[in-house]
Amino acid sequence: MSAPQFSISTLSLTGSLEQKLDAIKHAGFGSIELGALDLSGSGDGVSGSIERIRNSGLRISALQEVKDFGGHSGRILAYKLELAKSYLRQMVRLGCRQLIVTPATSTHAAPEPDRIAEDLRILATLATPWASGSLSNRCPGHRVPKAMQRPGTSCSAPATRTSAW
Repeated sequence: MSAPQFSISTLSLTGSLEQKLDAIKHAGFGSIELGALDLSGSGDGVSGSIERIRNSGLRISALQEVKDFGGHSGRILAYKLELAKSYLRQMVRLGCRQLIVTPATSTHAAPEPDRIAEDLRILATLATPWASGSLSNRCPGHRVPKAMQRPGTSCSAPATRTSAW
């Protein structure tokens, strides 16, 4: 049996990305959940942040986060999907396999389970070009809620985390 692997969110710490990575490494963590603000907030840009993370020796377990997702329509839905595509592209650059997606809490979102499930299916479909292998091989142990299952698919996204491959 392998030892448990723990990850910590960079958003839970204060300081620069470099300070956070140093503290996380010294605390004994092997991986991080990378906050998008930490990725883009560096003076040397996204490429500099990516290099800093790689040099730290820490693995990126997840990219945080597409917030307030599901149940929207029109321009808001289009915006959320474009944002998700941007995150998926960054995940490829980072070698990251998981995107954290938080549910909609906005008053503009419809609290309709079927609509939210459809939005999550769209998100999972967007991740498909970045996928290697079937999604079912990448999300073992996840039980997909019946409302999210669609005939002909092997696995849909879990409710709060989407595997990009």
